Amino acid sequence: MMNGWMGGAWSPWLAVTMFLQMVVSLAFVVAVIWGITRFFQRAQTPNPEQDRALTILRERYARGEIDEEEFQRMREILLLESTGSR
Repeated sequence: MMNGWMGGAWSPWLAVTMFLQMVVSLAFVVAVIWGITRFFQRAQTPNPEQDRALTILRERYARGEIDEEEFQRMREILLLESTGSR
């Protein structure tokens, strides 16, 4: 008479498949976490064109080409455009 599944004996293949299942499950969890973090990092990456515009604006203000009021106004416009609120 057989006791339990497969007569109560452990097969080496059973251990291998259990180990592979753990590895695949762990790899899946790591891939999901990696994908989520990449998505949010990409969403927070500044627009290079907008960053360049702010740099030029700061340089113009530093050279005295524009006054503080105009600098603040133009800066707000650039920041609103980058968030899509405009």
